[in-house]
Amino acid sequence: ADGLPVLSGVDSFRWWDFGLNPTCCWFQLTPLGTLHGLDVRVGQNMGLEQFLEREVLPLQGQRYQGVRFLDTGDPAGFQREQANSEVSCAILLRQRIGASLRPGPIEWSARRDAVKSSLTRLVGGRPFVQMDRERCRPLIRALRGGWRYATDGSGRVLNATPVKDIHSHPGDAYGYGVALLQGITGTRRLPIPAVIPEHVIGDWDYRWHVAGARR
Repeated sequence: ADGLPVLSGVDSFRWWDFGLNPTCCWFQLTPLGTLHGLDVRVGQNMGLEQFLEREVLPLQGQRYQGVRFLDTGDPAGFQREQANSEVSCAILLRQRIGASLRPGPIEWSARRDAVKSSLTRLVGGRPFVQMDRERCRPLIRALRGGWRYATDGSGRVLNATPVKDIHSHPGDAYGYGVALLQGITGTRRLPIPAVIPEHVIGDWDYRWHVAGARR
């Protein structure tokens, strides 16, 4: 159903992408072994510090007081800014919200495989991943077709990695986090079901994994 609750005493995660569209995804692993997506926020043309002030800190205060998180994100978050060599996204997260950021895998194939595996896995006959339909809209839109590879007029894939746009940020954040969660680091990969097209992320029918979606 809509309105997945925030649970106490369970493994809780924040997954990050950076740049001028900083993104954070809040997930929890439930006692039943399913992964609940609770919130996804994407900044628009702002830095991480603005994003934390406007989106993350207010939400943390409203929904996640007392919850301890494991934080995973874009490895680029450890690079120091050219304008200030003492600052990086990882340092800023530690200073502002006490987060100890772990880098997700750089290799695209590792993240791709992790995302595919998570979306096709069942736990007790139910989808492993379930998301709040209202609060996780940016990621749901990305996985329903927004996050995609560039193609030419005949449908031929032009690049080995997806288009970088507003949909890629929640997709990347999810990929970094779910890869580490499933133990996929770039050298170990889970089997990929043949029914999922290799070239179009948007072909995944994500409706069955969205809490409250109509069938």
